[in-house]
Formats: sequence, structure tokens, C-alpha cells
Amino acid sequence: MSLWRKAYLITLTLVDVYSSLIYVHVLSALTFMLTHGVTASAILFVRNETNAERIRLLLQIARNRTIVGVTNTSITVLLLTGITLGFLGGWWGRMWIWTALGIAVAITFAMAFLGRLYFERLRKVVGLPYVEGRKKHGLFP
Repeated sequence: MSLWRKAYLITLTLVDVYSSLIYVHVLSALTFMLTHGVTASAILFVRNETNAERIRLLLQIARNRTIVGVTNTSITVLLLTGITLGFLGGWWGRMWIWTALGIAVAITFAMAFLGRLYFERLRKVVGLPYVEGRKKHGLFP
């Protein structure tokens, strides 16, 4: 096999890997939006609800293990494929990828800390398991 043929096959393989990673990246973004939408919708309904039983149900939907697991997995895959695509495409010298990564990290930390404070207090008030600091608390009698 000639040197040019080998170089062509290597290039073709890298293009296939890059294209496949773009597909996985977009698929994980869509999966994240879908699963996070379920949680966000439940949280938005909590704000207008006055019935404690319905609030409990909405908070349980928002913390459903399957939904949260798929959401966390999809955001992890989204991040990892984005970083990998950044290396394969040589995008790290561009400002937009750093801006996107910074915004993603900032939003993740803001939502994790600010949202958790409010909803853990609400879970405590309606008698659901909650976390205070690093300590987990069970149901109230």
C-alpha cells in the first residue's frame, strides 16, 4: 500500500471519528434538553402550586433517579465530546470555545448552588427527604 493511500485512509478515519463525535455531541445536547425540561417543568409548576401533596409530587418528579441519571450522563457526554472535538478540530485557539465552556461551567455551578438552597428548604417544609449541608435527612413523621 502506498504512502498516499495510507495517509488518505488515516484522514478518512479521522473525519469519520470527528463526524461521529459531532453526532454524539448533538444527540447528548438534545437528550439533556429533553430530560432537563422534565425537571424544569416540574420546578416551574411548584412555584404556582399551593397544595402540599401536589408540591411533594412535583418535587419527587424533579428528583426522579432515572431522569436525573440520564440528565447527568447526557451533560457529561456533552462536555466530554465537546472537549474532544475541540482537540480534534483544533478549536482551542479560538475564543468561542473558551466562552462556551466558561458559560456552561458558570451556569452549572449557579444552578447547583442557588437552586439547591431553595428546593432543599421546600423539600424540608413539605416533609420530603432533604439535604442540609452535607447531611441527609429522612422523612418527618
